[in-house]
Amino acid sequence: TVSRVTTNKYVHTPQGIFELKFFFNGSLPGPDGEGVASESVKEKIRQFVAREDHRRPLSDQEITEMLLREKIHIARRTVAKYREILGILPSSKRKHPEFGPGGTHERSSGPGHSPEEESIIQSEEGL
Repeated sequence: TVSRVTTNKYVHTPQGIFELKFFFNGSLPGPDGEGVASESVKEKIRQFVAREDHRRPLSDQEITEMLLREKIHIARRTVAKYREILGILPSSKRKHPEFGPGGTHERSSGPGHSPEEESIIQSEEGL
């Protein structure tokens, strides 16, 4: 595969030295046998998590099944890898209210927080 051939190979350009892999975008099997760019799959995962019910976050397996319904064949472990790359926590940790939208480590402030919680959030943010 291209991945194996380009491993530990570098190219010198006027902009610097880059590993050859930098110039290739991975793909996964998609509808009609056409490849689907891994970046577009990551974006779909991000969108699924952003729209999930935060009382019952989507598991990696559920995300895998949602992608399969869109004719994107991907392993659960690949979903987990992409989720980690995107900085999205596992479903078991996205249930907690201290995490922001999309299961990231960002805290959200605003409506729904008690004055004590707002004070803590502001002090942690250096406000």
